[in-house]
Amino acid sequence: MNSLKKFDIFPKYTDPDVKVKTNGGAILSLIAMTLMSILFLHELYRFIFPRIYEDIAVDSSRVSLARTMNINFNISIQVPCGKLFISAYDAEGNAQSTDVNDIKQQRIDENGFAIDSVNWIRLKRAAKSKKQKKEQPQQYCGKCYGALPQGKCCNSCEDVINAFKAKGWGIDGIDRWQQCIDEGYADLGKESCNVYGDINVAHISGFLYFALEDYKVGDKHPKDISRLSHKYNLTHTINYLEFGPRVSHEPGPLDGLTVLQEEPGLMQYNYDLEVVPTKWFSSRGFPVSTYKFHPMITQKNFTEKVNRGVPGIFLNYNLAPISLVQYEVISSPWKLITSVCAIVGGCFTCVSLADQIFFRTLSSIEGKRQIGKAE
Repeated sequence: MNSLKKFDIFPKYTDPDVKVKTNGGAILSLIAMTLMSILFLHELYRFIFPRIYEDIAVDSSRVSLARTMNINFNISIQVPCGKLFISAYDAEGNAQSTDVNDIKQQRIDENGFAIDSVNWIRLKRAAKSKKQKKEQPQQYCGKCYGALPQGKCCNSCEDVINAFKAKGWGIDGIDRWQQCIDEGYADLGKESCNVYGDINVAHISGFLYFALEDYKVGDKHPKDISRLSHKYNLTHTINYLEFGPRVSHEPGPLDGLTVLQEEPGLMQYNYDLEVVPTKWFSSRGFPVSTYKFHPMITQKNFTEKVNRGVPGIFLNYNLAPISLVQYEVISSPWKLITSVCAIVGGCFTCVSLADQIFFRTLSSIEGKRQIGKAE
């Protein structure tokens, strides 16, 4: 117990020149230092990490006819790219601009490699070495499919690939080139598609879809989907989905979501997205217009041969009539210094007062006890 007294920062004086340290004072001192440390770390956290304040207002910007909204997305679907129809419409049935440069598709093989990537070509070369090469006629001159001038020959899949790369062309047609078919390069297995890009749409409600059949708003004629194979599986992963620019490091509500199609048949997945226009003010005061959204997911299995809908993935976005205003606030260094001084001074004062009360009370009780013994 004597070692505990060393921590007492509130010495008591029995005479003018004598200090008295007590166990109670030491305990109160440790409590005070712990409390000051916790409060200091809390103030330091508030200083380092900005706080976000939010407010709600009516979205008056909806009256602007020229205003557009950016949708940035990256979705992987277990369907070949050539089988997908991609488009966007607003709530009035007007087609939105989906330029070929805005939306890109990357074919993915069953091993997860991008078709035409370095790793994919390496795998195919390894598979080719185990496959017996088809014998060609002595005077055989394979087509180069426009990559080389007339009269030049491409007698192997490797020749065609090199010719296309020299032209700066992609090699997505590798499954159609005869040389590659003969050598086993065209055996793509179960192919999937990675669709990514960003589009600008009108600032009203609408939808973006990735479907197995073309779809138009207001089409009164039912769609005959009987010719579509039920082997299609719309298992998909939303790598990211954003409306407007991203202003924080937090992932979106659908980022990284994988939906597995466990039921056989032709499915339609509907993502109903409540989109709220958001005005973001950074700590430096610069405003950024973006959007936040809340998703709800439903699915439908098409059992009839004729339907008014089509199987696919639909992102239905509905713009809210209100807007969210967010302010990023960072504490100033002077406020941190003031808070730390207040914490230190306040803790010392309160604990010192408590220590004096306890010490005087215990001293009074002890004194009365000594008087009782003397009598």
